[in-house]
Amino acid sequence: MDILTRSLRTMIQVRGSQRTEASEPPFFLICEQLDLKPEECLMLGDWPERDVQGGKLAGMKT
Repeated sequence: MDILTRSLRTMIQVRGSQRTEASEPPFFLICEQLDLKPEECLMLGDWPERDVQGGKLAGMKT
């Protein structure tokens, strides 16, 4: 399976996080588990100050 196909088939949803600030470590952990570089990922989130900013700090497309 090529990386595009694998990427389009993968979505990770995290609920119940108590974080209120942008932080890149969770994004790096997800990339490591998927064997992807941050720049190969797209971060979509509903909390711009936390989700989108965290993805940007990690080097992801947002």
